Order: sequence, then structure tokens, then C-alpha cells
Amino acid sequence: MARQRSSLAARPDLMCLGCCALRARDVRSVLLRFRHCYPSPELQFGESEQCAPSDRCKKVRCKLGEPELERLRTDLAIAEEARKADEQRCGKFMAEAATVREELGSSKLEIATLSEHQRAVESELQAKESSISEEVAELERLRAALAEAEAARLAGSKHQEELSTEAREAQDELASAKRDLSERTDPRQQWPGDAHEMSGWKRPRRQFLRQRSVSGLLKRRCRLLGLLPLRTRGE
Repeated sequence: MARQRSSLAARPDLMCLGCCALRARDVRSVLLRFRHCYPSPELQFGESEQCAPSDRCKKVRCKLGEPELERLRTDLAIAEEARKADEQRCGKFMAEAATVREELGSSKLEIATLSEHQRAVESELQAKESSISEEVAELERLRAALAEAEAARLAGSKHQEELSTEAREAQDELASAKRDLSERTDPRQQWPGDAHEMSGWKRPRRQFLRQRSVSGLLKRRCRLLGLLPLRTRGE
């Protein structure tokens, strides 16, 4: 357009074309507006029809020569090529924009998938944490039960030692009682003499009852300590 303006400024007879060119957007619009100024076969060189009246110039005759028409055609071809190039660039830009939109859609889908996977992983981690906390609580409970069992075992061992001590004492008492009883019931110590005399000897009833009561107490204590079995129905 700057080239066209400079060429039109050098030709005062083309001011109508220049005025319209200043208002037009490209050369194509100028040529379409002044297509009646092109040389026709029936007109001689240098002659042209009258231009259509415009806003700034009215009833001005435009005379275009062949060089100016060729230059305008060249400018038109250049403008057309530029337009096609712009269309191609616009098509490329639109294709790139479509590609970018597709990539953006795929990225959004991938982000949504990753977010869903992250939520699933977080829920799984929460479930694992809850199960771990439950296992820890169960382990603490088992440790407490083990401590109680160990304390009970120690108490049982201590009680068993006490029972074994009492059992030994009871055995000693039983042995001493048996010795005393054997000494008391031995007829050779009370009635020395021949065997025929000892065979007819009978113990007094009071001594027999006392011996029976002592042996019963010893048996009862031994049964309580577990040294003797429980009393049967025949005893």
C-alpha cells in the first residue's frame, strides 16, 4: 500500500484512484472498485470511461496506462499470494490449535485419571493405616495378656514352692507322727515278755481313739495338700 500511495502521488490524474486506495484495504478492493477503468478492446490506448462518483472526488476521468495496469495486476498477484500464505499460516495455526486442544484434553483426562488413582491410593493407605493401628492394638493386648500370664506363672511357681515346702513339712510331720505312733503302739516297749504274752495283749480304748484321731488329721492334711488321693466311699 505504501508503494501504491507513492506511485499515485506522482500521478495527479489518478487522484480518484488514490483517494479510493487510501480508503480500501488491499489492491483487490481497489481494482474491483475501478474495474470499469480498465482499457477495453474498443477504446484506444490512453482513453477510459468515466469513474463512478466517490465521496472525495466526483466526475474525474481516470486514465490508466498499460504499465499501471500491469503494476496493479502484479500487486494484486502479490496480495493474493500473501493472502494464500496467510490462509496457509492460519490453517497451520488452526491445526496447531487443534493439536494443542487435543493435547490439553488428553492432559486433562490424564490428570483426572491420576487424581482418581491418587484418591484410590490415599483410601488404600488409610485402610492400611487403620489395619496397622488395629494390629498394634491387638499386639498391645497380647503383650498385656502375656505379662499377666507371666505374673500368674511367677505367682503359681511361688505358690507351688510354698505348697512343696508345706508338703515336705507335712511329710516330715507324718513321718514323725508315724514314728511316734509306732513307738506308742509297740507292745514290746510297754509289756516286755514272751511272744505268747504279747499275742494276748490288747490296747486300751482311749489310746486307740487318740491314735485314730491323729492319723485321720494327718490323712486329711495330706489329701488337702495333694499328697494322698481323695477319700473313697469304702474308707
